[in-house]
Amino acid sequence: MLSALGAQAYKDKEYKKSVDYYEKVVKTDVSKKIANGKLAFANANKNAANETTMTYLGELRYDGNEKAQKLYSELVKWNIESFVNSSEKDLDKGSNSIKTKDGSDIYIHTSFGFDGDDSMKISGYVVYADGNKSDVITFSDPVVDGWSTWVKISGDSAPKGVTYLYLQNETTKKIIEVYPFTIK
Repeated sequence: MLSALGAQAYKDKEYKKSVDYYEKVVKTDVSKKIANGKLAFANANKNAANETTMTYLGELRYDGNEKAQKLYSELVKWNIESFVNSSEKDLDKGSNSIKTKDGSDIYIHTSFGFDGDDSMKISGYVVYADGNKSDVITFSDPVVDGWSTWVKISGDSAPKGVTYLYLQNETTKKIIEVYPFTIK
């Protein structure tokens, strides 16, 4: 709306007014509206096979949105958490962003929890900030309650920006984890 008003003011040669409208656009925080729109989409498309639904839920749940976490839990039935760091063995110190150095690797750690005796065979891939997608990542053992794993990517070749780890259940082809993290 403000952008349209700014464009019209510019067209009418009311340049100061145009700048004022455009500055209001920049200052308007629409992040809550974006989050609400993503959650509404996910609620309207409750399907773990829908990549957009699961991407939105991943973004929202790792941003602390409790409604997204609840919907995610309903769809996946597992408690899955991921984080990044620069160590294969450090399972305690993690973040949702990582600064890369020359020659450094990035480890994406994921843990799985489930009440019961369920298990699943999983695979995955990484989508980098530039839109490129990794080769398929396979895991030799099925996931069971209490299982954790990591995926290593090269910090040298990974573009800076938001990167996503996608994991899916091999049997159902449903996405079980979308983990967004930032490479700095």
